[in-house]
Amino acid sequence: MFLTIILVGYAVAALVVTQLMSAQEKTHSLEITLSDPSNPFVTEQEVRANTLGALPDNYLNIPVDSLNLQKVEDALNAIVNIEEANVTRAYRGDKTILRVNVSAMIPVARIFDRNESYYINRQGKRLTANYRYKVDVPVVVAHFNDKVPPTYIIPFVDYLYSDPRFNSMVSAVGVEPDGDIIIYPMVTNSRINFGDTTLIKDKVHRIMLAYNKIIPKRGWDYYDTISVKFDNQIVAHRRYGPPVYHSQFQDADDDPVDVDFNYMDTIMITPTPGT
Repeated sequence: MFLTIILVGYAVAALVVTQLMSAQEKTHSLEITLSDPSNPFVTEQEVRANTLGALPDNYLNIPVDSLNLQKVEDALNAIVNIEEANVTRAYRGDKTILRVNVSAMIPVARIFDRNESYYINRQGKRLTANYRYKVDVPVVVAHFNDKVPPTYIIPFVDYLYSDPRFNSMVSAVGVEPDGDIIIYPMVTNSRINFGDTTLIKDKVHRIMLAYNKIIPKRGWDYYDTISVKFDNQIVAHRRYGPPVYHSQFQDADDDPVDVDFNYMDTIMITPTPGT
């Protein structure tokens, strides 16, 4: 029993001494790790600068336990282009490392909203758009609101990523105030009224049917709009007057994006069952 008490006392004393020594440990170095170094929205230099900005100037000479690591995390997570930041203490041999792990936002669409432009991620959060960011994502022209928030377009964007053939047809996408999605094709001066984000695969099938079997018979400039908004229908809007060529949306540092906003008359074509 007496020996057990001695061993327990020794263990407790060793733990106290270890904790005291740990409390006095100094940081040997700062390590920055990015989840995707190729993502241009966050750079190691920016993370390092913001990390150091949230630490005392002499942080290397201050015991690690005295550093407010939560303050550093909060400062990094406040940066709009950062998805998540974690700041931890790690060890390499007898060295104490301050380790910062950062996940950058992943853009899924580029938004042109009146006089401003930005990217969004899957949660609809805005990401800064400037000359440094050249990301190949779908272009969406929209003025989002409470009824039609940025996340409204995500199911359609997801389908674009999953269907390279359809994606290659799309120059840009517009979203009307009522939620109608308008597709501006790559190869014609017409447009496609896609309706909402329901029955996406079926609507794409009808678009392909129109492009393969309907439009070529009349000519690419005969129709101004093809609508697949309503179930089991392809509604072709005949063009009156000469074709109206796409206007261009661009930032000062961007290449032009072709977009067309014109409305037309109607001729209805109902797909034959099984087509």
